Amino acid sequence: MSDERWELEQRRLQAQLDEGVPKEEGLQLGYALFDEGMEHFSCARYPESLKDFEQSLAINERFMAPEALELCTNLNNCASAHEKLGQREMAVYFYERAVAVLNHPSAVYDEQRRRARDHVMGKLGRMTRGDAADDAGGNAQATQLVAAALWEEGLKLFKLDRPAEALVLFEHVLTYNHKFPPPSDSAVLATTLNNIGAAHEKCHNLGEAVSYFKVAADELRRSTVPGKEAKIAHVVKRLAQLQLKMDSGSDGGADSVVANASGNGRGDGHAGGSDVQPPPPPPPPPPPSHPPP
Repeated sequence: MSDERWELEQRRLQAQLDEGVPKEEGLQLGYALFDEGMEHFSCARYPESLKDFEQSLAINERFMAPEALELCTNLNNCASAHEKLGQREMAVYFYERAVAVLNHPSAVYDEQRRRARDHVMGKLGRMTRGDAADDAGGNAQATQLVAAALWEEGLKLFKLDRPAEALVLFEHVLTYNHKFPPPSDSAVLATTLNNIGAAHEKCHNLGEAVSYFKVAADELRRSTVPGKEAKIAHVVKRLAQLQLKMDSGSDGGADSVVANASGNGRGDGHAGGSDVQPPPPPPPPPPPSHPPP
């Protein structure tokens, strides 16, 4: 690797880690990676394009607002590369995240966003129809690995105060939980329901939050999870707090997603608080326009 190329790679890494790289320089690095990814994609070099798109996404998530349309394009292109590589589950995962960006509560819904949503939803619909056709031969182990990745990403987004995006991922995990039910002595399903409720609460959907917390409590009661009484008490406490908010007209945020259970059937379902970080800064001026793959 040449000295110039090595230096560029180091600056990209610094931008991803937010280590002293100015915002303008970080965004330019993100755009450069995006352009490289587009070039690789057009030449059918899909592994190389995926690497560039993911690096560009990591940088842009550092410097852009969570509703930025550029993030949707990044996510869509990651999905397209995974789709070309035959990695359907990961493609669906990135398309779902793109939809969450498009539907972000802070987004201004204009014609450009509408077209982007139609584009992504069309591709996602095609992928999910393909998933349904493959259900009979589904690979449980592979699906559980994807569910675990979705779970961890959902927790990260919730902690970044991006509950609408986290909600999409938690709901996708719930789909996998139903497709491949966890054992009765696992709190995975109840924990997924609990976290969907917490994300709804943070999004100020208090009625939906109550519904999911109630189902989570019922699921725990039916389970054989060790120490389930304490877990049930935790969910019941959340329900009581929500009822007080609804009675008083308050819609304060949730503070209780579960961080140590995943969609892979190994979590213990212990609930704990989560400190959220402030939202990212406002979006920068848009980059040069690129059609999605």
